[in-house]
Amino acid sequence: KIKKISKDTIIKIAKWNTDLKKGYDVGDDLIKTNKNKSYIFDELDNAIINAIEFKLTLPDKIGSFTIMTGTEATHKEARPTEWLIENVLPKQFNSCLAGTTGAKKSMWAIQLSMALANGEKEFCGNKIIAPGCFFAVPLLPEKRLSALLKNF
Repeated sequence: KIKKISKDTIIKIAKWNTDLKKGYDVGDDLIKTNKNKSYIFDELDNAIINAIEFKLTLPDKIGSFTIMTGTEATHKEARPTEWLIENVLPKQFNSCLAGTTGAKKSMWAIQLSMALANGEKEFCGNKIIAPGCFFAVPLLPEKRLSALLKNF
């Protein structure tokens, strides 16, 4: 949030002396200051002097995903969606068809597949732009799915 308000602000992280006990913090330094009048937050002063500038570094990619900052994303122009079936099935996308039991999802998916494979001009009133191949894989209980796969 600080960088949003002031992009020129430098953020530093205090670096405690490694000789101090594990978990040493400003509370421990306060206790030392209260016990010794000549000691006034000396370790805290050193930690601030030895502070390291914080720089956020993002990887360019994580797996197949490209990483970009919000600013980069704002200035990026999204490619227009290419369709196999206009406003129904985008090209090179994973798609999901969901509905209640008995809603005829499988029948719809088979009909869609046949329309694409047979080079038909439209599907359910939507223009088929590019013929292609569509696989309908229902989510089935494991035993039923393994039984179906034996046929392939």
